[in-house]
Amino acid sequence: MSAELRWSLSTVVFALFVIVTYSLIAVTH
Repeated sequence: MSAELRWSLSTVVFALFVIVTYSLIAVTH
């Protein structure tokens, strides 16, 4: 697995995590 692929994958996972977190915050407030 190349470093670039690992980096982009980590970025996508982090972005999804942030989106889900903000969605949960928006729903619960």
